[in-house]
Amino acid sequence: MTKGRSIFITATDTGVGKTLISGLLLQFLAGRAINCGYQKWASSGSAAAPADLASCLRKADIPPDPQLLDLQVPYRFDFPGS
Repeated sequence: MTKGRSIFITATDTGVGKTLISGLLLQFLAGRAINCGYQKWASSGSAAAPADLASCLRKADIPPDPQLLDLQVPYRFDFPGS
């Protein structure tokens, strides 16, 4: 059995490229048939699916799955805070 591995991308500001790097990495891994996915622990400004989730999945040609939303972004808040 193969253990799962994680890559954690973080930064302390908005607009510094976390979504871009995540999307490119997801594209790279998916293009090599490596089972991968995107998870954002918390999102604010809307309780709906965040735009960066769609952006990352689109970059890797992975269709969004509404059934996975609660796993991909478990904490979503309407209040726009950072």
